[in-house]
Amino acid sequence: SNVTQRIIGSYYTKQALEILSPGYCFAAKFYLNNLLEATGLDLRSAQLLAVTYDYCGGEPPEKTTALMDRILDFEPNHALALVVKADSAYQQGNNDAAYHLYLHAKQVNPKEPRAYLGMAKIDAASNRRAKAIERIRQVLAFDSDNGAAKEMLYTLEKPQPPLDDDITGRS
Repeated sequence: SNVTQRIIGSYYTKQALEILSPGYCFAAKFYLNNLLEATGLDLRSAQLLAVTYDYCGGEPPEKTTALMDRILDFEPNHALALVVKADSAYQQGNNDAAYHLYLHAKQVNPKEPRAYLGMAKIDAASNRRAKAIERIRQVLAFDSDNGAAKEMLYTLEKPQPPLDDDITGRS
């Protein structure tokens, strides 16, 4: 019955949250997967699952992508699930898919720093340094203490050594 599902769901949620720490990620994922099997996917369990997989990491990108797809099937505008899926696509070398997922996450939540930083990584790798720097500055405009943004900005603004001429060895 619905009441039984809610009791089971509460139990698994409580267990997962109590043990959610770096050494116990496997157990937290176990409880959340049981939660999904027992109660199906609702918004609360989708959020818990996305946060857990984001916090714990360590899953093969394909598995993370499949789980985020489940969340996005239920809630297509779940910003954290979009970012986690984008990170997985980026890890797999699928920059086009990652970029579009980061963009979607940014549209859903205009103050989602990881969406901007993900797009900045892709911009920087594609020799669009100015665009990458612009995105990082956008993050710092609404999150001035963001360490990842500061580090990335420092790296991109650092003077680049001139390229050597392959033939003469001169700059």
